[in-house]
Amino acid sequence: MLFRAPRRPCWEVVDHKEVKPTPAYYDQEDLQILKIHDSDIAGQYEFEMRSDFRCRQALEAARLELLHQIKKDHCNVLLVEGWKLTKLRRGREMRIRVHYHGKSHLICRLSSLFTPIMFPGRPARAAGNVNHRYPPFIEVLEFN
Repeated sequence: MLFRAPRRPCWEVVDHKEVKPTPAYYDQEDLQILKIHDSDIAGQYEFEMRSDFRCRQALEAARLELLHQIKKDHCNVLLVEGWKLTKLRRGREMRIRVHYHGKSHLICRLSSLFTPIMFPGRPARAAGNVNHRYPPFIEVLEFN
């Protein structure tokens, strides 16, 4: 006689939003790129939700976690940012899966140089006024 665990339903995709890698422009003229990391960075994070989907908070938490990870490599900014957010449901359980990444290219101005320079979309170390930023195009998510 074979005993198997009761079958649980699979996770159902409720919604999916994606923002392709986008240059993160910094308005500050006193921002100077000191170092660009050798490799791209990406992170996938899952958040269990109790009653409703809180997409904006999950996306901001994923971005902050990725910024925390790049601090180990002495970086403090993402030159290019993109993300994918998937809402999942299984019965009464709800989950948000966020894939946050930095890729593509960026045209940037270094200190007083006004010639465009191509940078790979990688973590970088910048000096100057680096303010807290929100994920790009967070407005595509409904308010919750």
